[in-house]
Amino acid sequence: MGQRHNHDAGAAVALEWKAGDVILDLYEVLPVIEGFGKDAAKRDYHEGGFGRVYRVFHRSWRREMAVKTPLPHKFVTQEQKDAFARECETWIHIGLHPHVAACHYVRELGGAPRVFSEYANAGTLADWIERGSKFSAAGRQVEIIRHSLRKRQYCRYTVFVQCRKTLSCDLSTAAG
Repeated sequence: MGQRHNHDAGAAVALEWKAGDVILDLYEVLPVIEGFGKDAAKRDYHEGGFGRVYRVFHRSWRREMAVKTPLPHKFVTQEQKDAFARECETWIHIGLHPHVAACHYVRELGGAPRVFSEYANAGTLADWIERGSKFSAAGRQVEIIRHSLRKRQYCRYTVFVQCRKTLSCDLSTAAG
């Protein structure tokens, strides 16, 4: 763990992946599920402002992982790619914490630096509260629980990072 791979391993790798693809005979791309219940839909990836998150099965490690891939315009120069990889290495070296998905490594594939981390298929705590599978409180009580838990997790993570004298430029709660 905590490795940085700066090459495509000599094989051509597409920038965009879809469910069913096998990358380097090592990563099987799996569909992601967005939404819950009757609104649930299978997609090839989750999309955000920064990029896409793919769900893969690592054949050697025999585990599911999240692969975060930035949008192409985010990294035009090698310097931008290297700066991003250094920031991810900081995440790798923070260590394990119950409120932080572990980052395993950064690897450049298809010309883009990709972050390989833990995959949480059950969604965020905010998702659980929203759909009522863990808590059945109504209205205002759910909002109070949601707010309290987010702030508590954020504080614990901040203290954890500070104790390791590590500065993270992207501290945020799972719900934003």
